[in-house]
Amino acid sequence: MMTRTLSLALLLPTLSLVAAGCDKDDAGPVASAGDSASDGEEGEETEGFPGESDTDTDGGETDGGETDGGGATSDGTDDSQPDPKPQPKPDAAEPCAEEYSAECTTENGLDGDSYCIMVDGEEFWTECMATVECWPGDGYDYGCMGEICYWDGENFKRHSWSEPDCNTPLVVNFEREPLRFEAGAAAAFDINGVGECLSTDWPTLPWLALDRDGNGVIDSGRELFGSGTVLASGDRADHGFTALRELDADGDGKITAADPAFAELVLWSDLDGDRRGELRELVPVAEVDLVAIDLNYDRLVECDDRGNCGAERSAFEFRDASGLVRSGEIVDVYLPCQ
Repeated sequence: MMTRTLSLALLLPTLSLVAAGCDKDDAGPVASAGDSASDGEEGEETEGFPGESDTDTDGGETDGGETDGGGATSDGTDDSQPDPKPQPKPDAAEPCAEEYSAECTTENGLDGDSYCIMVDGEEFWTECMATVECWPGDGYDYGCMGEICYWDGENFKRHSWSEPDCNTPLVVNFEREPLRFEAGAAAAFDINGVGECLSTDWPTLPWLALDRDGNGVIDSGRELFGSGTVLASGDRADHGFTALRELDADGDGKITAADPAFAELVLWSDLDGDRRGELRELVPVAEVDLVAIDLNYDRLVECDDRGNCGAERSAFEFRDASGLVRSGEIVDVYLPCQ
């Protein structure tokens, strides 16, 4: 593992402050992510270190039961057999165009509501229901992930999904700036660690990474924290915070210097766009005075028009140049294969 100390000044030769932007979760002023955006235009890329920007230009599938993409899984089954096809996604309940709910009384004498939804192109009013799990029109659908409210013929139910081509590594956001992504570069990166997804859009923020094989390079999603991470059980993590939790040696719900693996964590910004995390691009978290990462996360989904999403989010603490302890955000991003 790497024990060197690197300088941000060496890694990021051209630094500048950029205009303030606003994340939905942060009412205060924050730094903008720069000129790169989800539309894939080439331009400046902000790599997300505290108050800094970099001007170098950068340009899966995940299966919770697999280990290395071949051979037997941890439960002894042979994963060379094709996975069973997932159940089809139900259609979201579509509310009627006009008023779609009416107060009523259930057969048991309880106050309730009846709802109007569209079924086979016709308006349909449900029976009176005192409680419902969700309402018609609730939820979101971003392609490879989402949650909808559907009608099963008797009740409204929620259906959520994250399809195999949603890859979920953690990015580190010191300034809580809006998430932005660059269109995939020509260089390939095995983001799910099994060779099934070699091209995704790329965040303008640095990845949290760990050189697990000790070769001095971050060269696949196995060394990020997300659905490409193989857990100690042999299963794959369902998202980045599950993967990161395995490093919490003292069980305090945080990743800090008290955890042995903390000293090996690095931030990777792909400065040259070759999709290989090489020595000059890897900054130990101690170098940027990262203090603690909270493993307790909330879920707020925001996506761009190419299907790249931020979902699970938590806070981390770091010391700025003046020694003041500040709070940033660590986000699990969902990246479909492009």
